[in-house]
Amino acid sequence: MSAPALPTDRRRTMVERLAPLLSRNAACVYRVSDWILLAVMVVYFRHIGLATYGFRQQFSVDDINIQHPHAKQQHVTERQLFIYSCFLPALCIAALSFLQKRPLSQLNVGLLGLFLAVSITASMSNTIKLWVGRPRPDFLARCKPHVLKPPSHGVYHSTLVTDAVCTADIWSHTIVDGFKSFPSGHSSCAFSGLVYLALYIRCTMQGVMRSIAQAQYNTFELAAESDTERGSDVAEETNVSGTDSTKPRTSLICALALPLLPIMAACYIAMSRLMDYKHHPTDVLAGGILGTVIAVAVFSVYRPLGVPAS
Repeated sequence: MSAPALPTDRRRTMVERLAPLLSRNAACVYRVSDWILLAVMVVYFRHIGLATYGFRQQFSVDDINIQHPHAKQQHVTERQLFIYSCFLPALCIAALSFLQKRPLSQLNVGLLGLFLAVSITASMSNTIKLWVGRPRPDFLARCKPHVLKPPSHGVYHSTLVTDAVCTADIWSHTIVDGFKSFPSGHSSCAFSGLVYLALYIRCTMQGVMRSIAQAQYNTFELAAESDTERGSDVAEETNVSGTDSTKPRTSLICALALPLLPIMAACYIAMSRLMDYKHHPTDVLAGGILGTVIAVAVFSVYRPLGVPAS
């Protein structure tokens, strides 16, 4: 015998009761799976960063682009890069969520998006480094090549050589790292983390900027009305010249300045790689583009709820 059918109202009530529970469980699985993906990306990044295999381009000992000195000190170390591109943006996102009294679920989404953007960028950068194998600008200072006759290839004489001309150990970290010029990992990671932060600030602060602009506009209107009642000629001139410009100027300056700060920091980190002779200009440019594209793509997926698209 088949079970008696439940009344329509009763079935609807059961569905309404189960819906929030199923929604919470689905959201929990969604968050856990994303954090697992993040852990996998971090493990892959560590593995690929320590890899000694990979393609190594031929080079010329007469190439002036790889004859720069090997700098022992860096303007931005790897530890500082982690602080600037990951730790500080995470603190800023947490502070904004706290000040705006957003739920912890939205803070989780914001931090998860940031960490995923940086980890995906770092993993892709290190993978491309192994595929391309471009010598760094200071490669000859690392290699210390000995003088030898250029190898002969058929009817022509090639001036290109391999890492076999190096007197240094070709499997040492110095030489292995010397073939990881393209793209710039500092540049890509800096732009991924700090562009993500800039997008987060720009979107989450839109409501605050509107409130500030409206309050300033209301204050200006009250002051203009008061001056008009006193019959002040100066007030009339101020009203004519300032009514249409004060509010938009102030709001635009605030809306542009805050998101530009992390982008300027990312530009400095990228430029420091040129000052340290660690990367060619095209390496830095490619890293910046890679980090920016990944940051925008990840932020479009992990945009906090209630945040407008523009």
